[in-house]
Amino acid sequence: MQRDEHRQKLAEISGKPDSEAMYKILERALSSEEARFVLALPAANADLAAQFNTDEKAIEEKILNLAQRGLLSPSPNG
Repeated sequence: MQRDEHRQKLAEISGKPDSEAMYKILERALSSEEARFVLALPAANADLAAQFNTDEKAIEEKILNLAQRGLLSPSPNG
């Protein structure tokens, strides 16, 4: 099975590039587009809006949704 490049990159960042379990967790937790979005963080909402061809309100909603699902947390740097 072909692995999604964005989820695979997240698995690599987590230190588990070859873990089938980690990949399956990411596969269940995040769509490919959400994984791509997470990889673009941290970034200003305006930059994300331009990168993902949407508006800042949609970016705020996406961040809130991922945070509510426990997939993002605030940066200690604010």
